[in-house]
Amino acid sequence: MEAYMIGQERLLKTLIENNFKCIMIIAPRGHGKKHLAQEVAKAKNLELKTYDELKVDNIREMIEDGQKLRVQTMFLLPDVDNNMTIQAQNAALKFIEEPPKNAFIVMTAERIDGVLPTIKSRSKIFTMNAYTKEHLANFTTNEMLTRVAENPGQIKRMESADSDGLLKLSEKICENIGRISAANVFSILNHVKEDDLDLLIPFLIYVYSNRIKQNKDKVKTMLVLSEQLRIIYKYRALLKNKSIRPQPIFEMMFMEMRDKAHEIL
Repeated sequence: MEAYMIGQERLLKTLIENNFKCIMIIAPRGHGKKHLAQEVAKAKNLELKTYDELKVDNIREMIEDGQKLRVQTMFLLPDVDNNMTIQAQNAALKFIEEPPKNAFIVMTAERIDGVLPTIKSRSKIFTMNAYTKEHLANFTTNEMLTRVAENPGQIKRMESADSDGLLKLSEKICENIGRISAANVFSILNHVKEDDLDLLIPFLIYVYSNRIKQNKDKVKTMLVLSEQLRIIYKYRALLKNKSIRPQPIFEMMFMEMRDKAHEIL
């Protein structure tokens, strides 16, 4: 079994033991949605066809492939909420409503609200379990990452990024949030690659959470830190939309954090 399936054993067992014709797996980026589908295909001895491009032409190709099946086959459509246009979802609807005899359809998504209601209503929907810190300890020897990351994919990205640098930057932001200006936001963001910008948020949450614990008797400090966390969580949700570049989101987040600190202090 893939290491990614640690913590997902019950769901994996359910998917293997049942012959669902069309399912949708919901989980954040890095949770192992594709790994889960691949493990199911392997356990059920299914041929696996993965369609990473999900435009209308790819869906038509999938439908043609489905008409020529000789063996039981899993059709895997990853990240339909981000990769599949409304037109492509509509094109796939007939195939999903009435899959060919030997076809099993698995779609994955980060957010269920990015999927057409007609697709959802015809799919058996499963949500992957959250990973505990004990689960995450199987994926890294870095104890700090098990407290910061939410899933194995995030750990992998954090290990390839400059995690120590992100932690130091988060500490610096927390110490100087009241003095952050529009000018030095650009300087802050220059310390992080755009692909890794969203990794800064877990480190900020980690630092702010620790400071709240350390300052439990200081009411005003607690209020500032709690408000910073609230703001961070709000903008974190926006980062889940892959169609939005992360840099403008961080610029807005830092400005709101600064303004809230001034308002309280």
